[in-house]
Amino acid sequence: MLEHGVSTMMLARVLGVGDSHVFKYTNGYRALSAVMMSKIRREFPMVADELIEACAAARVARTAEPARIVRVRAPKRRWQPVTRAADPDWDGKLYTIEEWRSLFGAPGSSQGVSGRVEGYYPTEPCFLGE
Repeated sequence: MLEHGVSTMMLARVLGVGDSHVFKYTNGYRALSAVMMSKIRREFPMVADELIEACAAARVARTAEPARIVRVRAPKRRWQPVTRAADPDWDGKLYTIEEWRSLFGAPGSSQGVSGRVEGYYPTEPCFLGE
């Protein structure tokens, strides 16, 4: 287009589209209509066929290869047991579940905000204020 002295603003004015929309036609995203082709032939008679053929070739190239959608799945994570050591700052005694139940009893229950019953040990240090 620039070789023939046709700018995108001139072409936009002739086609009746915005400056940014001219690239949809020149790059093959949209095809020129018959009315648009006649406007180009009337405004640029010397280079009209070359402009129309360039737009048509861009359209053929754009639509010849279909867009490929590649879906990549995230790898499946395998569950692995986590072994955690006791907190290094903890200076209290550690109990197993069986020892805790024999010393302090079975866990109590409480109704949460959602209405579900949540089990907990009412004698855990966080509930006793330690």
